[in-house]
Amino acid sequence: MQSCSRQPALNTQVSPFRQSTLAPGLLRLNPHLDCSIPFKHAQRMDCSMPLKHARKALQGAAASHNTATVSASRAPAQQECCYFITCHPGLEEAVEMELTKIGIKRMRRGRAGVKFKGSLLDGYRVVLWTRVGIRVLMLLAEEMLDPGLSGGDGLYDLVRSCGVDWAELIPPGSTFSIEPRLWSCTNITSTRLLWQRVKDAVRDDVSDARNERLQPPLPGSLADVPLYVAAFEDCISIYRDLSGLSLHRRGYREKMHKSALNESAAAGILTIAGWGSLCSQEGVTLVDPMCGSATFLLEAAHIAHNRAPGLSRPQDSWPLRSWPDFDASAWRLAREEAQDLATPKWNGALLGNDAHAGAIALAKQDAQAAGLPGSCLHLHHGSCESWQLPCGPPSLVVTNPPWGLRLGEMTGTAAGRPGSRRPGRPAEGHGRRDAESFWGAREDNDRDIQAMSASGRSDGLEDSWRALGTFLKSQCGGTDAYILSGNKQAFNHLWMKPSQKWKASIGGVDVQLHCYHVLPPKQKPAREAPLTKFG
Repeated sequence: MQSCSRQPALNTQVSPFRQSTLAPGLLRLNPHLDCSIPFKHAQRMDCSMPLKHARKALQGAAASHNTATVSASRAPAQQECCYFITCHPGLEEAVEMELTKIGIKRMRRGRAGVKFKGSLLDGYRVVLWTRVGIRVLMLLAEEMLDPGLSGGDGLYDLVRSCGVDWAELIPPGSTFSIEPRLWSCTNITSTRLLWQRVKDAVRDDVSDARNERLQPPLPGSLADVPLYVAAFEDCISIYRDLSGLSLHRRGYREKMHKSALNESAAAGILTIAGWGSLCSQEGVTLVDPMCGSATFLLEAAHIAHNRAPGLSRPQDSWPLRSWPDFDASAWRLAREEAQDLATPKWNGALLGNDAHAGAIALAKQDAQAAGLPGSCLHLHHGSCESWQLPCGPPSLVVTNPPWGLRLGEMTGTAAGRPGSRRPGRPAEGHGRRDAESFWGAREDNDRDIQAMSASGRSDGLEDSWRALGTFLKSQCGGTDAYILSGNKQAFNHLWMKPSQKWKASIGGVDVQLHCYHVLPPKQKPAREAPLTKFG
């Protein structure tokens, strides 16, 4: 039996991806684009300098570098681009570990995401391979607002003069959407204003070029060209979304258990727990004693088999395939690499238990839809306190027990906010001031807010956590257990002291991840035989 490392280090091994020379594509990035702006100045959600100094730094950077633009000049597929991959706040290190394994060398951790530089092929690899990321955004342009103009007029002029050829970027007959993100701008007070003026500028630019009025996608449909516009401290950054649907949607789940954890969050927690390196060892066992619909176990299986999550998504779910600068050879190479690197056989075991029969049934259905071999996944229905492991102490325990909080009691939830809206159209109100909402993680995971809160009724919460503690102490001696909860008081029912703690935000809910090194049960000393009395 082997114990996992409590603080996994970054993977510094040589990337397994092939280096190739690709035919020139249609990537329309200006060859003079300076990608240092997003890394040194823009969107620093955790900027420690005073606000007035941060704004001056942004203005100076924009003045010296002018702008990052898109032009019609043809460039090879190896042309360097600037990207931002979004994630749940607190899981940025897990994203960095992923990017390192893919072969990305230049990156900078931000708040709720990681900025990185790479080629178009690198961007394709990342959208196929990231498990923790939620969206992969490519930078198109970046400029400072003109302080001499009103917010709406300044936005309109900026979008039309930033150097992006919108008529070439958005093909004839294509739909487009604008996702606005606002954080403390001087003359812009609402995301609706940001959305409206950017939309007007793009439409007018295309109309002047080819006399066509661009249309939004139909309700419930994905835009052909989804755009993100981030307004941060008077710096406007325009991105194109390579992801389409949120990347946490793996493509194999049709129904969700009411307390199912988001797949990207589950993958991030498994990365923190060191499963990526532990699963390569011989005969390892991962246990989730309160597995629900087995999100942790299914993600762990994909990691163990080295399956790229993007391969399970339908091809038509990627809007990038219809873009004028889509490089079919680079996309084909990225997919072939992912298929070749998959490991069909794995000598390990994934064990799960849950008290709800319906959750176990959904887990089996999802495992079958994902094409996972039944030989590695074993599910049990019953109380974890009475569950007997068939193989002795496991190598690792990861679980997400009930939280025991209702939606309105959770800190930072989106209670009362509409759960659905027209694609590309912002909700009413001012720009939100939390990083997860800023980058869109919360909108993609409203179901998780409601699901995780509904799963944790206060009735029986203490009994459930005490049963978990009994299971760990009796059957998991010498093992590290990683336990997630949005209720910090619930941890007290374990009567155990954590060796490490992490904080994160999932779906707008502040959560904690505790690591417990479970001590082996104490051996009771054998009683000595009583002395024989002699008469």
